[in-house]
Amino acid sequence: MILQCSIIFVYIITFLKSLSKYKVFFLDILLIASAALLYAFRNVMEADTIVYYTVYESFTNSFETVPTSFYGIDMGFILFMKLFATLGIPFEIFRLIVFLLSCTLIISTVKIITKNYALVFCLYLYFPFCYDSDQIRQFFAYSIVIFGLRYLFEDKRSVLKYLICIFVSSMIHITSVVFLIYLLALLPIQKYMKPLFKGLALICIFIVFGGGNLIGFVSRFISNSKLSLYSFESTEYRMNIYLQIFEIIFFVLFVYLDNKILKNYEEDNNLRILNCILNLSIVFLPFILISLSFERLMRPFIILTYCVATIRYMDSSRKNKGLPIFIIVMLVIIRMTVSFSYILDLFNDCVLL
Repeated sequence: MILQCSIIFVYIITFLKSLSKYKVFFLDILLIASAALLYAFRNVMEADTIVYYTVYESFTNSFETVPTSFYGIDMGFILFMKLFATLGIPFEIFRLIVFLLSCTLIISTVKIITKNYALVFCLYLYFPFCYDSDQIRQFFAYSIVIFGLRYLFEDKRSVLKYLICIFVSSMIHITSVVFLIYLLALLPIQKYMKPLFKGLALICIFIVFGGGNLIGFVSRFISNSKLSLYSFESTEYRMNIYLQIFEIIFFVLFVYLDNKILKNYEEDNNLRILNCILNLSIVFLPFILISLSFERLMRPFIILTYCVATIRYMDSSRKNKGLPIFIIVMLVIIRMTVSFSYILDLFNDCVLL
């Protein structure tokens, strides 16, 4: 109980500090360490984690045959697990390394966008940290994608570096290839955004009233076993429809806030590209109406939106500079309540607490 209260206290103090002009680097490190503890020592009986634990233990015990094809884990992550497992490193320490490495990759890019990375990290810890602590492979993969975005902020000669990041990330989780769409941010496509928004809105309406079985239609042309995991049949679409519609509203409001804030910084080339990246992310929204599993594709978008809100908060020349942060916090609280997911679950699941 004392440790739990200490972690909550550190979080509150760090959050309040990040809203002030004071910089206390020690508090940032302490909060990251606390998050690492919750991440690494979470109960392995969670849905996704138990799969990775089973495969990891198979490597640890030197089993000749590991049923990796059954679990559908991409080869890059298999090799990454095998490297640590064969060294006799416990699964909890492996997760700790994944978290620290992923956080380093993400924070290094966040620092390019905003100096107040602590505020971004505090927002992240409430959402979607609780999901990333279970979906460790997805977290590792998209952290590489976020790291690669720095190369889109540079000149076009850095596109190759971004492609390398996408390739490495796709070896961890194949869905990372969809983030190739962010390359379009380097093109003058802003004038096409409004038609894109309208077209996606029509697609969403079609999916809702059409039953949502778009993947069933796509699978007629593309045979892919992973595709079927996200299919209509596996998600009980009708039972999730209200949550899925709420997810769409949730992300649309985020997009609105991003555009509202970043229009004041159009002279900054980095932020102009960032705004385009955020707008391009909405192409993933119709897929959320097919399956909530596709919400994972929006994780980089969420962290980048936190960066945008932080930019506004740090700009002392703007009125109501804290309003975007307040709106985002309220939206996240509502979203977590609607989906019956709470940060306190991490305390209940942590084997050390």
